[in-house]
Amino acid sequence: MPEYREVTAHYVHVQMCLEKLKETNSTTVLNIWADPSLKAHEADLSPTKCVIRLTRSMDVTRGSKSSKVSLFPQILPQDKPISSLVFRDVSMTPRAVRLDFSVMHLQLAFLMHTSVQFFSQSLWDEVKATTQKKRKFRVRMAFEFHTHVLAFVSLDNLFQPFWSLSATGLPEGHVDAYKDLAGFLKRLVRWMDNRRRKKRLGLASEIIRKGEKGANVFGGVGKYTVLELFFMGGLSPFLTERDVFEDPSRTARLILALWCYQHHSIVNIAGLIRPCMVDLVIAPYKKQREGFYQKWIHVYSTDKVKVPMRMYNQLVDIEAVLSGDESKVLYDPYEPMFMNDVWKVLRDSDDVPLATVQTLQALGNLAFGRDKWLSLGGRATSGSDDLTLYFCRRETPSTVNIAQLDSLIAPDPHRQWKIRTVYAHKSPVSSISTFWSIVPAFSKRFSRPGYGESRSYEDFYLASSLDREHELYRHIIWHTRKVGIGPLEYRGHAFSVLTKNRKRLVSAVETERKSVLAAYAARAVNKKRKCNPLSLRQAPSTPTRARTPGLSFSSSPVRSSSPLPLTPIKPRPYWTHNKELTKMSEIDPSALQARAQSREPGQAGPLQAKPSRALLVLAVGPGWAQGPAQNSAHGKAAA
Repeated sequence: MPEYREVTAHYVHVQMCLEKLKETNSTTVLNIWADPSLKAHEADLSPTKCVIRLTRSMDVTRGSKSSKVSLFPQILPQDKPISSLVFRDVSMTPRAVRLDFSVMHLQLAFLMHTSVQFFSQSLWDEVKATTQKKRKFRVRMAFEFHTHVLAFVSLDNLFQPFWSLSATGLPEGHVDAYKDLAGFLKRLVRWMDNRRRKKRLGLASEIIRKGEKGANVFGGVGKYTVLELFFMGGLSPFLTERDVFEDPSRTARLILALWCYQHHSIVNIAGLIRPCMVDLVIAPYKKQREGFYQKWIHVYSTDKVKVPMRMYNQLVDIEAVLSGDESKVLYDPYEPMFMNDVWKVLRDSDDVPLATVQTLQALGNLAFGRDKWLSLGGRATSGSDDLTLYFCRRETPSTVNIAQLDSLIAPDPHRQWKIRTVYAHKSPVSSISTFWSIVPAFSKRFSRPGYGESRSYEDFYLASSLDREHELYRHIIWHTRKVGIGPLEYRGHAFSVLTKNRKRLVSAVETERKSVLAAYAARAVNKKRKCNPLSLRQAPSTPTRARTPGLSFSSSPVRSSSPLPLTPIKPRPYWTHNKELTKMSEIDPSALQARAQSREPGQAGPLQAKPSRALLVLAVGPGWAQGPAQNSAHGKAAA
């Protein structure tokens, strides 16, 4: 199931692609492409097992078994060609991305994790020429424009498309708590009221993630998001559904954590993915992938986490109570500092609608209690929101140790925070193999009201050190070829290399570095040939002059305008020349000036005078070019 942060990253990426297409005036769809299934009848559509161009006559469908939909828009009127689709806008729901093609609307629900790529025509040619097995990802659906190709790629072909002639005809999505917090609370209260008639002794994290018979309120909350929300909200992931949704403080903290998580994703996701792009092609390298988990993830698949001192003390007390110490009171491990984005919005809410701010204030009253919330700087509300009205019928004591919360911001600086090891528990739930938590699981004999009492799920057990190490993001990134979870963890991401000039080059298919460099050089040559065909004509070859250590010159005093004949001879070592040239300092300067100003035929004038061979002979002797020990005929003639 796609999670909110990934869908947000896809939405922002597609927005960037749409802006680029508008700049180049190429928003008209030319073709729709897809990888056929290698099973059943679709295998015959591509004998080479490469991507194919879809037509109306092809029966290529995708989706769940009960709702197969054709990838080609069959409901497009017969008189309208595929070029009538003009990419105009993009929007999102917590689990899907919606594309507005003017005359048609498409919703892409990512049943499994899917990424977006924006290929240039040269990179798209590379994808088309590569088989599915070799490139190691599938093209679920791709829209070809004049300059680029917008592709949705993944490890498999599992996703749910839906075509409609209007935006209102698309399936109703989940209510986005970030955009409509009041509407989300209304639907949540209705769901909670319907669930009250049941025992609700299963894991709260499971009912939040999966829902019941398709009725899921928490859209975009998957197996790693739910564990992150429980950490931010100060909830143990081992609480039952009744433990969470019968307590107003816990329910309010969960909603505050969800809104904070979504707000952080919407505001900062562009800054995460943009440095990983090369011409809007996502190609993160390993340090960028690791940086996401270090800065964006608290507990899931992480080794350690830093917490303020007041939270550290809470965790020590929780471990003591779960180990059998009955002298301490058990509270939730809640630290408001991890919801700091919410408190910033309440202090400076210019960019957030007033209705949302008022609802957040109401949630603060439920989370801390009215009096404590006012002492922390919050505002009292009328209590007219749906969640407050729902809990007014039942009074539940708070599970937060409000006595130690003097402020919403941790008093100690970050450098003084304590490091805690994250627990990795093997789960009896098949859909989530490992639960990552800041607190240990309840033991078999432990049972307290509000803390897993009468729970119906099987007991958890600690993962072995080896299993835990292999599931850490750090290990996955640096020691395997696998991908983890998050916006930068996809099979369809491009392969990048760095040249000597610090230029990043990408290949749509993972390959060797030399292959990427060779392809780049070939594209550069083709581009230069198209721009200036005459510039690539081969120039006539010029013989290279051999290096000659010593040269012999004619001793004639008359300089000709033609180049001097250069005759290589066997030289003496060069240091002898330097020794002879030191005699230049012994010549009278007036003699040199008089010789330079002479106007013999072919010689330079007074203002353009250059040292002649005769001047060098006069200065250092006739053997300056051959060495001091060699007496030649030229030297005798000069004497």
